[in-house]
Amino acid sequence: MNIEQLASRDAGMLSSLSTNTRTLLNEALDSLLRERISALRIASAAAIARMQPVPTVVDYGIADVLGLQRLLDETTHRNDQLGISPDRVAVRRVAERASSD
Repeated sequence: MNIEQLASRDAGMLSSLSTNTRTLLNEALDSLLRERISALRIASAAAIARMQPVPTVVDYGIADVLGLQRLLDETTHRNDQLGISPDRVAVRRVAERASSD
């Protein structure tokens, strides 16, 4: 099971994230993606120079990061279409947990 499948299994959790948390996650995923792409370029250049097989995007988990970004964007878009504020969902879930204890 890849990281996107794990995250989509818990998509309800993503729906409850606050706007600030979503922004932070999106910025973190952007940074991670830039770093992995940079590392792939460096590794590819080194492999070519040594006449070895060039690494792939799969080797660096780039598809996983893109998948997580897409999933985060989809849950944000779905919430916007339904008129659901992630902050209100989070408050409701915390209240539900507190009442079940």
